[in-house]
Amino acid sequence: GDDDDDAKNHPASNGVADLTQRDLLSRAFAGDDVVGEFEADKNAEVTGELPKVDVPKQMPGWGGWADVQAKRGPPKWQLEAERKARAEQQKALKARRDAGLKHVVISERYDKKVAGFNVEHVPHGFDSKAVYEGSMRTPLGPDANTDKSFRDLTRPKVLVNAGAVIRPMTFPKGRRPKQKE
Repeated sequence: GDDDDDAKNHPASNGVADLTQRDLLSRAFAGDDVVGEFEADKNAEVTGELPKVDVPKQMPGWGGWADVQAKRGPPKWQLEAERKARAEQQKALKARRDAGLKHVVISERYDKKVAGFNVEHVPHGFDSKAVYEGSMRTPLGPDANTDKSFRDLTRPKVLVNAGAVIRPMTFPKGRRPKQKE
């Protein structure tokens, strides 16, 4: 019946069916060293973001170009400064948020353009930071919502005809504001 037709049209061992997903991926990206390239890019970006540490170098002075100075090696204060600089770099590397994440790069640069959009306090009308961030994540545009839902989401809560007089708010009876003295 039908099983025999399927067996004739699709042979069981055609080579590709026997391969695992990992084998297929290694074949597809055989010439590409994607992991190595990513690690190199991550190292370059991380070292670019690390704080710059000035290491004082010994300036050649009297006798600095002679054989005596070359045999002595660098002074202790220079070796100590280089050791401190390396320790500070290692400390900064370990303090990064993506230090333990092998496949992730988290930029820690301060972006002045983005800083203008940061909110210091939760705006009025939101109970918590999570509620506010959730409302910011939901798209309001017409490309992400249906026409009716877009109109409902962007419709103002209070509609007033053009030219209508809006009376100022008043306190309820018995609740007068305290007079400033």
